[in-house]
Amino acid sequence: MLRPTTLAEARGLAERMAQSPADAVSLAGMLAECVQNLPPEKSELLSRYEFERATLWTMVASFENVDPSNIAAPDVNVIMEHDSWVRGVCGVAIPRFDQFGTGATIADLLATIQVLDAACFRYGRNGLPFFEANFKLDDRQGFVSSGSSELLTPATLICGDGVTMAPMDWRLQKDQAIQVQIRNRLDLLSPLPPTQDQPFDIRTLRWVLVCFWTEELRQPSAR
Repeated sequence: MLRPTTLAEARGLAERMAQSPADAVSLAGMLAECVQNLPPEKSELLSRYEFERATLWTMVASFENVDPSNIAAPDVNVIMEHDSWVRGVCGVAIPRFDQFGTGATIADLLATIQVLDAACFRYGRNGLPFFEANFKLDDRQGFVSSGSSELLTPATLICGDGVTMAPMDWRLQKDQAIQVQIRNRLDLLSPLPPTQDQPFDIRTLRWVLVCFWTEELRQPSAR
């Protein structure tokens, strides 16, 4: 059974080399390999679930007041400020609650919030069930398609689950652009349109963010 090298084994090997100059030469390579294969300390066990490494840059596509319709919101370009390695993508959506009807009550508001909360509990956190998305590179290639045409897909499928990011592995050059497109899908979640029976219009998304976690590449990347 394979097991990781322990710190005690590395220390014992170093002590053996210190006691015998002859062994020090022959065991130098073994010690280097032993140290390299040491597992991380217990602090990694305290890290959040599926955490890989911290992002150095967060490149954001921001959308405001996205109306409920079958029409996608205008595209937003996320332009790389330097050669970048895109490690993952996440998102968040915040509905608008300030469009009240004349007969609105606290009970109506709580019922509306329960509809949204149920969707987040079932499909994904941070409002990901509230919108669909698609990505392109330099307006040339869509990354969600049916094979013959581009599609927008629920953000819960391509933007993580609201807790962890969706992993990516894109190496982009400076000034390359990721084109982001979204569409409001709150009409699919709301039980009723805003009428006298539904005094709160929860169908507009006040703010939607699609965030790409990137690391800066020191060497230019080849296209």
